[in-house]
Amino acid sequence: MTASMHLYEIFIRAPRERVWQALVDPEMTIEYFHRTRIESSFRPGEKYRYVIAADDRDAVEGVIETCEPPHRLVMSFTASLYSRPRTHAGQSVSRGSIDCTRRV
Repeated sequence: MTASMHLYEIFIRAPRERVWQALVDPEMTIEYFHRTRIESSFRPGEKYRYVIAADDRDAVEGVIETCEPPHRLVMSFTASLYSRPRTHAGQSVSRGSIDCTRRV
């Protein structure tokens, strides 16, 4: 059986540095990523997690695969709130936009 792949492209009219901040700043992720805050060192090979701001439950966890500020952030992930884990996500910022790739 062949795994499906979905490609999501999001174009944001903002400076690259501002988009990067929205990805890595916990106060910004609360605003833009389902009311969760990211907790991470952003060092490749280290774990990260998104925590639900209201009750500190884990929403997503994974490993930072690549971090090249302010251009590219690639992370593996498991969505803790779902019974079936999601396995991989990548994000990159270029020319003031963010391109997201998610394989399910």
